[in-house]
Amino acid sequence: MNYNLKDFDLIKNSFINMENNTPLLYSKTIVHVLNEYEEIFSNTPFSNYELLNYKNLDPDYYPIDQANISEERVKLLVNRLVSINFQDIDTFAMFLRSDIERLFYFELEDYICPNCGSEGGGEVLLTRYEGYSPLAFLCLACSYSRFLRGGKPEGYVTFVPLTTEELKEYGYL
Repeated sequence: MNYNLKDFDLIKNSFINMENNTPLLYSKTIVHVLNEYEEIFSNTPFSNYELLNYKNLDPDYYPIDQANISEERVKLLVNRLVSINFQDIDTFAMFLRSDIERLFYFELEDYICPNCGSEGGGEVLLTRYEGYSPLAFLCLACSYSRFLRGGKPEGYVTFVPLTTEELKEYGYL
């Protein structure tokens, strides 16, 4: 499917028309947009960012409130997103992916990436590899990831954010 400026504007209007700027509403709007415009998000450049991996997430089950993102910050993120021009649709996809990571993933504040030394500040996230139960980390600064206890699955992996219940079960909340 080829998308056009009208489609892009409809997507952006979903964010512009949000009733408020809470992180929970923003995350719900993202998931709604991914589902409403699934056909568009299944094509490049959106598919390059694997955004549809997140279309089935229910924000009510994730630690959105633990993301430490204020309503003012959400407003800035939304304004940044909707100010992107159609010609820069790749940037839109990249920012949307970044916002998903900020909202749905739990930050490991005291964990230092063994690859690049990044720590906290939203750079190191707690995750799981799809199909695996051990916890893992993902460094957003250098894209390095491993199980927390070492090792990594072979081949391509998809990252899965942990639900609030899982984070409680593992003692992170």
